[in-house]
Amino acid sequence: MDVFFGILLAFAVFFAVVVFHELGHFLAARRVGVKVEEFGIGIPPKASVLGKDSKGCEYTLNYLPIGGFVRLKGEDELGPTSADKDAFASKSYASKSLVILAGVTFNFILAFIIFTFLFWNGVAPLAVNSKFDTRTETLLVPSFERAVELGVFEVSGIALSPVKGSPAERFGMKDDDRLISVEGVSVSNPAAFVETIRSHTADADGIQLVISRSGAEMPLSIMPADGKIGAYVTYADVKAREGFVYRYPFGQAVVVAAKETVDQTAFTFELLFEIVRRLVVPKDAAERQDAAAGVGGPIAIGGLFVQLVSAKVGISVILTVAALLSINLGAFNLLPFPALDGGRFFMITLLAPLRGMKSERVRNIENTIHSVGFSVLILIAVIVAFHDVWKLIR
Repeated sequence: MDVFFGILLAFAVFFAVVVFHELGHFLAARRVGVKVEEFGIGIPPKASVLGKDSKGCEYTLNYLPIGGFVRLKGEDELGPTSADKDAFASKSYASKSLVILAGVTFNFILAFIIFTFLFWNGVAPLAVNSKFDTRTETLLVPSFERAVELGVFEVSGIALSPVKGSPAERFGMKDDDRLISVEGVSVSNPAAFVETIRSHTADADGIQLVISRSGAEMPLSIMPADGKIGAYVTYADVKAREGFVYRYPFGQAVVVAAKETVDQTAFTFELLFEIVRRLVVPKDAAERQDAAAGVGGPIAIGGLFVQLVSAKVGISVILTVAALLSINLGAFNLLPFPALDGGRFFMITLLAPLRGMKSERVRNIENTIHSVGFSVLILIAVIVAFHDVWKLIR
């Protein structure tokens, strides 16, 4: 039953996120006077027609449940209706941009609304980012160091262990020594300790540490070699803080939610580019494996929701995943790749100076680019689906 309800929940969340995205396109098109001919859930072929409204828009369900679309009148600039007043092709650059970017905007708005509720009602971090080094920090997926600063984890200082044959070992450091101070200054995290060692000016006395060993404090003088002492530096006695949640008054929750939406979007872009880098030009095989593990499609999302249902998580976890999924969909669609919203926006921006002067050949090239891009996206979706299935059965 967990599998059934997990898959059902995944479909419901994915459906809501996609419909909200397409609703953005739909409302923007209606706002600028473009006729919407079809509002489709899923990718054709068409399974059934749900109905038709007074303005002629047909609402449909399609067989491939991996997305959705709105079909606008005159999207094809070479079509017979492209010059009509209510055709997309006949609209100004500003109107076209509004329609194209409305979908991703609605994805970010949905995430913001969910985040506002969560930060007001109370929400714990979803996970800790321990695999990817990013510049952007978030509250719901913080780095380990940031999680310690926020109080998600409780620690009892910094633990030191020498590398065999290193200066630290030669000058007397032992496994699980606890750091008290460096050059008379208390250091709160491993990164700060490493930076203090690296920036230390060499002198005959070396660098002065005070450590705790078996409960007794003692001084330790170590002469670094090339800005390093050769020691493993970690937080000591790490444990999750029980019952930790973010909770703010409503007004503050709105502000925090807005910042989290921006931060999660930047974080998503950083992860996308880092995953692509690791897949294409990894430093080693482990990097490529980590990147491949981070790639997933609808099947992986379904597997995640099955796990969440099995773990009997609260509604706040489900909503957090839904918000992050909405941001991921919005960020992915913003990429300047043909057939995606970002690719379409890039093309109309590139060709904006030629408005009214575009030849049939230019329009054919533009249509071909988007058609090829769509085919590539379908191919990528198939590859990702195969990858997801392989991970499940392996």
